[in-house]
Amino acid sequence: MRLKTKILRTLSPFFPWLEIYKNRNNSFAQEGEDLLILEAMKYKRNGFFVDVGAHHPFRFSNTYALKSYGWTGINIEPNPTLYQYFCKLRPDDINLNCGISNATSNSLTYYEFDEPALNTFSKETCKKRILEGHQLISEKTVPVTTLSKIFQKHASDREIDLLSVDVEGLDYDVLTTNNWSTVNPKCVLIEDHDFSFDRSSRIDTFLVSHGYKVVARTLRNSLYVKGYSQKND
Repeated sequence: MRLKTKILRTLSPFFPWLEIYKNRNNSFAQEGEDLLILEAMKYKRNGFFVDVGAHHPFRFSNTYALKSYGWTGINIEPNPTLYQYFCKLRPDDINLNCGISNATSNSLTYYEFDEPALNTFSKETCKKRILEGHQLISEKTVPVTTLSKIFQKHASDREIDLLSVDVEGLDYDVLTTNNWSTVNPKCVLIEDHDFSFDRSSRIDTFLVSHGYKVVARTLRNSLYVKGYSQKND
């Protein structure tokens, strides 16, 4: 065991993905959302996730910590460079280089910033980021599709344990692209800057109407569980 620990410590600076095996309690998400997911799922093994706006194989990742519990899933990342990272570092997942949108067109303008975590399809969010002092470095035309099409093509025979959505400004729009009468992930983690325990946001109202209940909240994200009751604890 000591030799294994020493090897991991030596190799980790060169292979960051090895960090997950050093300590299963490590969080790779921005605010510990991955640990909240594991708790909500009672540390389920071999689960299946769909990560929309996956961003990076492990940096700010809501799903990377799940890998040590045997989870696999679908990473959806519109940034071509980051998509290649997923292909290289998470080859056991299904990795897709596209966006999710309810737009009628098959492609949208994708705005890339000096901080890739801020990249967005939203022109309004793009303008806001520039006013905040972030540098817009490029605009690309990127293909988009819907959750329904993704589920039908890549997960028609799978039970989805987690849907994670973080797309910088268009998170509600992503939800509307799923057929909720046929596909209901057990958990939904979604960025929602309008959430408040005193009043419902548009995202909260939508998910509650489909039988979900918020069970945890971080600064930016809300975690919902389908059909949750305190008896589940």
